Amino acid sequence: MKKNKHSKTPVVGEYKYNPYMPSNPKAGMKQPTIPKPIKVLADEIKPKKWVGIILISFIPIINLIAFMAWSKKSNYGTNPNVKTYAKAGLLLYPILYVLLGVGAVLAKFVFHLF
Repeated sequence: MKKNKHSKTPVVGEYKYNPYMPSNPKAGMKQPTIPKPIKVLADEIKPKKWVGIILISFIPIINLIAFMAWSKKSNYGTNPNVKTYAKAGLLLYPILYVLLGVGAVLAKFVFHLF
């Protein structure tokens, strides 16, 4: 069997071919990373709309109904920021109502209000 020899040996730059050197002189070097552009996930909410949302959250029973409607997964028309606010409201407002009820009962006995 006859071995095939390459007629041309590859040359990298001015150096002769070395099988242990990469053919690309920049191979193995740390390449600078190109930052990816930030994707906007939701539209900006205007301050007027936030004021309306916060005013709705001050009305005692209506706020829980609104929070349940805004926090639904199937509600695609709602901004994700409002959904997160509604989920936080669903956690905090019932706790606030209980604390206010306990405070009213304690105030009744401490100050003999009723």
